[in-house]
This record gives sequence, structure tokens and C-alpha cells, in this order.
Amino acid sequence: MITLSPLALATLALPAMLLYMAAVALAKAFHSYSRSRLEEYCEDRGQPTRADEVAHLDERTERACEMISVAAGLLATGLLVLAVDRSPVHAGGGLLLLVAVLGGLTYSIAAVAGRVFAEPLIFAAWPLARLLRATAWPLNHAEELIEGFAERWGADPEAGPRPTSVEVEILAEDGESPDDVDADLPESTRTLLQHAVELTRADVSEFMIPATAIVSLPATVTARQASEAFRRTGRSRIPLYGTNRDDIVGILIGKDLWERMISAGDPDSVTPRDLVRPAFFVPETRNAFELIGDLRGHRTQMAVVLDEYGGVAGLVTLEDLLEQLVGPIDDEHDVPARTDGITALGGTRYELAGGLPIETLNERLGLHLPTEDDFETVAGLALHELGRLPDEGESFSYDGIRFQVVEVRDHQIRRVLMDLQPVPSR
Repeated sequence: MITLSPLALATLALPAMLLYMAAVALAKAFHSYSRSRLEEYCEDRGQPTRADEVAHLDERTERACEMISVAAGLLATGLLVLAVDRSPVHAGGGLLLLVAVLGGLTYSIAAVAGRVFAEPLIFAAWPLARLLRATAWPLNHAEELIEGFAERWGADPEAGPRPTSVEVEILAEDGESPDDVDADLPESTRTLLQHAVELTRADVSEFMIPATAIVSLPATVTARQASEAFRRTGRSRIPLYGTNRDDIVGILIGKDLWERMISAGDPDSVTPRDLVRPAFFVPETRNAFELIGDLRGHRTQMAVVLDEYGGVAGLVTLEDLLEQLVGPIDDEHDVPARTDGITALGGTRYELAGGLPIETLNERLGLHLPTEDDFETVAGLALHELGRLPDEGESFSYDGIRFQVVEVRDHQIRRVLMDLQPVPSR
């Protein structure tokens, strides 16, 4: 039997320690990197596709690096402890303390390096990260089996969904039950907390604008065309695409475009593609509540949602997510909401919300519009009469009353103008 000397054991521990530090640094890098900065870094070095490859595998690679770091750390520690045990120097306790301090120091150095140099580290060490992910496949598979077994046999079937961190913080105080906590909270606070809990359980795909409803422009668009698109749609940000609508090259912001057009003097000299900001991409399985933090951390208002094949599944904004918590958020460009969906404009003219029920409209204004047809709302009436999704400004007459569609957004009729002045017969 071969007996290794303390020096040989310490020498073997060195590569294990280096692997441990590399795995820790990569795990921290994958946890904290910026997609937009990584895209710029990869593009500057002639490998623009690497950022997409990383984005599709970052969570699995991060988990693999964490597992490898644990295994390598245990191996290095075991070898060093064995070397200390066989050392002729009678200072075992001091050497063990040195090993512990060394382990903590190497972890801190690796973790800080991973967070500070996340994008360069991921770019340079991506081949190593892929190798670690492949090496950790048995550990990943074992973890999934254990998790499945625990959820199947260890969970109480009557316990309901596992409480989120929000629920735990609410219910943990003084061992109070949910009913006791609810009794002490105002209705508005309970509603907000309930919405927050629901958001922690939802994927971003539940709140995104579907790909078919995204307003986007080709990257070859002119400044005048882009400006008109901003004016017509009321959007403040519009994605630009390259070869097809799945090839998002960046996000064009209206303010950036107009500032450049004004400063340039000649709008035709402005190229919108040169003004785009990097798009922030997320998978459609991303947790909706966590995405709020992602958007704030990346200092962006919009995320492009990708499906499992890398195609564009939809679009989500920070405002969309916040509205799930606090309700509709109107700015100075939005028409003030009316709880009943009816706004009197003077005389015989009214502005109606698209979702206003016909029955409510009849009750409020003493009308007798039919309610037994194939529609129940004002938007349904417009779709029924026009036979398609109308453009803004289109009008029609029904039962002697004139209607005009004034706002269509996200494939929905949002506002309709109604004039009770009888339509003259022809």
C-alpha cells in the first residue's frame, strides 16, 4: 500500500483548491452577470453568439459550478487535513486552524472575483464552465431524483402550496395564524400582500405581451418612420429586429431618437439602429416577482421573453409587473380611468371603455341596446359590427347611434367614442 507524504498530499490538494476557487468564482459570476454587458463584451471580441449560449444555460451551469465547488472543496480539505495528521510537526491544532482560515480566504477571493469580473470571467472560462456542467451531470440528476422523491413522499398532500418567503415573513411573527394576521391589516395592505404572493408563484409568461401583439420595427427603419411609429402607437420604447422578428437587435427609445433628430438638424441623417440600447432577454419560465429585481438591477424598463428554442415569446415591462401589485398605473399621457367606464364629454358625446358591459351602458344612459347578441361589451359590439379588429379612427353606426374607435392597443379595443345624436338617414 502506497503511503503519501504530507508534502505529496499538500501538492495534490493544490489543484483541488484551484478547481474549488474556479467553480466558486464561476457560480458567483453566473448569478450576478449582466446580459447586456456580456453581449457587448462578446461582440467586441468577435463572438456575439456566446452571450446567447450562456443565457440559455446559465442557471444549469451555475448549479453545476456550485456542486463542483462543494466536491472540490471537500477533497482539498480532506487532503490538507490528512497532510496535517501525518505531519511530524506537533502543531496539529494550529495547522488545522490555518487550513480553515485558508479555506475561508480562498472562498472570499473567488466570490469577489466572480461578482466583480463576471462578464470577462464567463467569456474567458465558458469552455471550462461547460466542462464542469457536463461533469456535474450525475450530481444534478441525483439532486433531481432526491427532490422528486421528497416532494412525492415527504410532503403533506393537504398542506397546499409551499409558502413563499413573503408568506413566511407575514405569518412568522409571534406564531400568529393567517386569520389573526389578516384581522390586523387594512384591506388595501392585505390585497397588496396577496398580489405579491401570487406574483412569487407566477412565471413571466403569464403577464407578457404575446409576440403577435408586439409593436416592433425593422432595423433598417428611417428616423422619420420610427418617429411616426412612436407618435401613432404612443409607445416610449420599440424593439428593432434584424433578419426576422426573433432577431431583436436592441430597443429604440423615443426620447433618444427625438433628441438626436433635433441636435442633428437633418432627420434623414439619423440612423435609428445606431441609437438602440441592448435588449434584456429572459426565459419565459423566469419568476415574475424576481424579474422586478432583475429589471431594476439592469436599469431597464423592458425585457424580451424567449421561449425554449430561443425565439421571441413576448415582451414584458416593469410597469406591467408593478400593475400586478398595485393596479393600473396611469401617466400624464393616459386618459384618466373611470370606475364605470363612461366619461361624459359634453352634449350627446361619451367616451366608453372597451370592456364596458352593454347592460351597464343601458342602465346608466337609459339606452336599449340589445344584450342577447353575440357580444356583451362595447369592444365586442365594435368587433361584431366591423367583422375584424379595427384601426383607430374607424366608425360604425348601430341602432341609430354613431360609434368611433379611438384607441386600439395590444390587440384590444380600449376606448370608443359614442355620439347619441341620431345618424341622419340617407
